[in-house]
Amino acid sequence: MVNQNVNTLRLEVTIDFTSHEMAANALQWLPGFDASDLKTLGEQRFAHKILAFLASQYVWHEGNDNAAEVLPAVIARPLMDVSLKLGCQPLLGHIDLVLSNCFPEESSMTSDSKPPPFIERTADIEITFASALPLIMKVLQAIRAGDKNVIEICLRKFPPMFETMKQQMLRLLSKLSVNVLITTLLNVLIFTASVDKIYNSPLKRRMFIPLLCVRLFGDADLGELDPQEFYVDLRKYLSGWSHGRLTKGLIYQGVPDDLLTGQEMNGCQDGRRIYLGASAAQSASLQTLDAFFGVKHGPEVEEFLVRMRAFMIRPHRQFVEDLERHSTLRDYANPVDEFFFLKAAVSRSGSVELREAFNACISSLEKFRRDHVQIVHSAEHLFGQGHQLHKDCETVDDLARYSKETNHSKACGNLTRL
Repeated sequence: MVNQNVNTLRLEVTIDFTSHEMAANALQWLPGFDASDLKTLGEQRFAHKILAFLASQYVWHEGNDNAAEVLPAVIARPLMDVSLKLGCQPLLGHIDLVLSNCFPEESSMTSDSKPPPFIERTADIEITFASALPLIMKVLQAIRAGDKNVIEICLRKFPPMFETMKQQMLRLLSKLSVNVLITTLLNVLIFTASVDKIYNSPLKRRMFIPLLCVRLFGDADLGELDPQEFYVDLRKYLSGWSHGRLTKGLIYQGVPDDLLTGQEMNGCQDGRRIYLGASAAQSASLQTLDAFFGVKHGPEVEEFLVRMRAFMIRPHRQFVEDLERHSTLRDYANPVDEFFFLKAAVSRSGSVELREAFNACISSLEKFRRDHVQIVHSAEHLFGQGHQLHKDCETVDDLARYSKETNHSKACGNLTRL
C-alpha cells in the first residue's frame, strides 16, 4: 500500500511513453543482470517497474499494427524472475504504474515534466484509502472485544473517506460548465437558421447539428483527463499481451516454457504467453473494502476480480485473502467466529446506531462504485467521439467494461444493507 503519511506526491515517469525510438535503441546497450542479486522488497519492486515499463515500451512503440512479438531476453528473463519473487505478473500493471511510481513531493526522484493526471489521481485515491487500514484493524479487534462504541466510531469515518476518493476521481472528468453549455446551444440555434440555405441535401442537414455539437464541445473543459494523452499516447501501453498482433501472446525470449506464473491464459502455447493488461481492479484497495464489508459479486465479475489479485504483489494479495477468510467465518457454527464477521456482528448487536453507521458505509461505497463506472462510461463516450482509440485495445478499467456487458449492479457488487 502507499504510505498513509504521504500527503502530497509527484510522479516520476521512468520511460518517456511518447519517445518511439528510445526503448528499442536503448536495448542494444542495456546490460543484463541477475534478479537473484535483488535482496530487498524495495529493490525488487523498483526493478519490476523499470523492466515492465521497458517491456511495454518495446512491444508497443511502433503501434498496434507493428507490435513486437518477441521480448528480448535482456528484459524478459529478469522481469520473469523478479515477478516470481514478488508473486505478481511479468508486465506493466497497477503496482508499477501507480504504487511504485509515486514519491513524496520533496523527493529528488522526480521529473520536471507534469505527471499524467490519470496516474496521479489514482495515486491520490490510494493514499486516501490508506487511512482505512487502521480503521479496519480497530473494527476487527473491537468485534472480538464486543465494543460497539469503537465499531460505530470507526464506521462513521468511512463515508467521508469515500467522498474524498470520489472527489479525487471526479477531477479527471468534470461536467461541462453551464456557460459553455448555454453558449453552445445559442450557437447551434443561430447556425441552424441558415442550415437550409447552406445545405440542400437532407443527409447533410441531418449531419450538420451533431457535427457542430462535437466541434463546439470539443474545446470545453472536461477536467484533467487529456483524451490525446490517455487514449492515444498512454492507453496502448497498458493493454497487456492479449489483442491485435498479440492475440496469441508474447514470446519471452530466454524464459523456459515451463517457467510460469500460473496466470498465463491457456498456458504457454508455442512459447507465447497471454497476459491481461493493467486495471484498477489490480489494486488491493477496492478488493479490501469488498472483503471487509462483505460485498458479493456475480460469478463473472468475481472470477475477474480473483484473477486480478494475481497482479498484486504477494503481501497485498495475502492481506485481501486473509481479510476475506475472516469475513466468511460466519459460515461456521461457532457463534464467536460468526460474530467476527462485520455484518453479522452489526446485525446481532441490536444497536440501531451501529446499524445506521454500517448502512451509511454501504451507501457511500455503492455511490463511489457507481460514480466510478459512470465516469469511465462518460469518458469513453465523450472522448471517443473526436479521438481515435487504440485499435482493439481493451479498456484499462475492465471492471467498468464488465458493467457494459452485464449491468451496473453486477459491476458494483451486491452491497446489501441491514
